[in-house]
Amino acid sequence: MTSAEIPIPAGARPAALPLFQLIERVESPGRADWTDIPAGPGNYIVFLPENVPFTISPDAPALEAERIRDKWERINLRKPTDILYIGKAANLRQAIRALARFGAGRGGSARGGEWLWQVAPIRQARLEWMECAPGKEKAMKETLLACFLEEHGEWPLANRRYR
Repeated sequence: MTSAEIPIPAGARPAALPLFQLIERVESPGRADWTDIPAGPGNYIVFLPENVPFTISPDAPALEAERIRDKWERINLRKPTDILYIGKAANLRQAIRALARFGAGRGGSARGGEWLWQVAPIRQARLEWMECAPGKEKAMKETLLACFLEEHGEWPLANRRYR
């Protein structure tokens, strides 16, 4: 499954921003404006940057780098993908802000984030989100993961363990 093949529910309108812009909001002095990201429930997906080969950061611990590389190769054996992570959120703004804070080294938790930040071009990655009705974010994530699993044989790279 690639970004062009994501099953988008009727009525959903995906929106996107480059990850580096979100990280810059965290790193900038003063209060950044996050109101362009909805505060309601939904799902978000992190994509490998277009026309950028998958590379692991030279700062990644050797054992982690090997595990990440092995998983990426297994995922792409059947069919190439640009999807790195599929997430869900009761509040998209909070979840995406937490992911950006984690990427900026400002702490916080981001499930899956540990492996996202080991991908060398991650700051150029694209993050897309789509809103859904309250309580539907888990079902939407399960649908997205099921489609991915069917095509690639396992979860996306940074979805190390689905909860």
